[in-house]
Amino acid sequence: MKAFFGGGAFFAALCLVAKGIGALYRIPLTNIMGAEGIGLYQMVFPLYSVLLTVSGGGLPGAISKTVSAFSAVGDTENTRRTLKISLLVLTLAGLAATVLLIVFRDKIAALQGNPLAATAYLGIAPAVAFVAVISCFRGYFQGKLDMLPSGISQVVEQVVKMVVGLILCSRFLQYGVAYAAFGALLGVTVSEMAATAVLLVQYAFDTVRFRKRNIVRLGKFASEQSAELCVEQAAPLPYKTLLKKVLAVAFPITLGSLVLPLSSVIDSILVINLLTAMGESTSQATRFYGILNGPVGSLVNMPTVITTSLSVLLLPKISRIVLKKKDAGEIAEKFIRISLLIAVPCALALILFSDEILSVLYRRTLSADLLNVGGTLLRISALSVLYMSLLQPAAAVLQGCDRAYKPAVNLLKGAVLKAALTVILIRVAGIYGASIATVSCFALTCILNVSAMRKCAETNLDLPRLFKSALVAGTAFVATGKLLYLLFKSFLPASVALIAALALAAAAYLAATALLKGVKREELALFVDAKKDG
Repeated sequence: MKAFFGGGAFFAALCLVAKGIGALYRIPLTNIMGAEGIGLYQMVFPLYSVLLTVSGGGLPGAISKTVSAFSAVGDTENTRRTLKISLLVLTLAGLAATVLLIVFRDKIAALQGNPLAATAYLGIAPAVAFVAVISCFRGYFQGKLDMLPSGISQVVEQVVKMVVGLILCSRFLQYGVAYAAFGALLGVTVSEMAATAVLLVQYAFDTVRFRKRNIVRLGKFASEQSAELCVEQAAPLPYKTLLKKVLAVAFPITLGSLVLPLSSVIDSILVINLLTAMGESTSQATRFYGILNGPVGSLVNMPTVITTSLSVLLLPKISRIVLKKKDAGEIAEKFIRISLLIAVPCALALILFSDEILSVLYRRTLSADLLNVGGTLLRISALSVLYMSLLQPAAAVLQGCDRAYKPAVNLLKGAVLKAALTVILIRVAGIYGASIATVSCFALTCILNVSAMRKCAETNLDLPRLFKSALVAGTAFVATGKLLYLLFKSFLPASVALIAALALAAAAYLAATALLKGVKREELALFVDAKKDG
């Protein structure tokens, strides 16, 4: 049971719950603020993500990898010293990022094409400092293959954000959509404070356990006068050495982590300004941007939370395997295979049920025209689910094999393609061009990452065969769901019919996968037992 609660299965479940709450939160939030309000809300996040990356960036991943290496040899002292020096650097960087965001908020909002966003930036600015601390603790616990603190903190974060954000958004709405967005984003800040508190409590318990182990060890040594009974600990490394070790890993990861947020910042500037240049009003352009990155973006990102969770688990595992001079190819192939079995049916469901999903969730707030726009955007953007589900585990393998610069370079190439296509395609296809450009970015990055992973992990990954088997299973899933939906719709409300149809189809898909051994027992063991090194 302990292994399960520390493993990737429970972590993925907690992340899925957190992501589900986050996606559900967007529904009432959009219904309160409308498309323009959610557009302002979403305009803030690209730059927010950039500042988080600069203040935290690759350090959590670097902490995870460094702590994993120390933990593998039982060096608990240096794992904790790594946390302390990283926490100091992250906190200072987070505070600096908060100050910069507050000072330059007006100029940033004007550059993005809607000055109303300046008010929204004030609500989220303090969150940067808290997230920097959160990232540090999550990296520490994940490096020890203890996923529980990260999972719990994410659920608490999302629950507090939803409750506080909706209350504040409703209260501030009377002053206008800009203040409604400010209230919602202030809820984000409060949620990060709550998540920080949860991780501090978890670390306090970890500290108590650490001290108890030392007392027991010293007691055995004193009573039996035998140095052999005392667990040998390596000499504590200087903080400067530990910081260099962490930064050496963090720098390329940070560069890679910066690419996507910077691409989103460029996107937030280009999309609204290009749409207004084509004749759309600032308000309408903000609505389109809000739909693309709000309702549509949250639905597309939901399936990838599982593969993201698996990737977080994969990094320290691969690091340990490489450290022990073992072959990482087999475990990498298993992760890719399971990712496809998750991603393909989810992507097909979003494509086939796009109009129904958006109608059920947003018909009370969005006009018929905006729902039609959102449906088309969702059908296009759903393709990203396939590419994101592959590029994330592939990137984790590359980072674990000390090839962290590869995902960064590959994502940069994808981002350059995205920016170029955004400028061209928005002039041709309007807001749909932005969605096509995003899918193209992930497609190119996925191809490059998987190709590099094959060489790095020395795996003979037969991707076409894996994709075909996942496509067959996914097609059966959505076909079953569609038939059930048409049947249920004849005597149930549309929302109930949709939920029931997809739930039953998902249950049938999981049962069929288990019966036909689509996922083998030893593959599931990778996620159930986090202490297993593959």
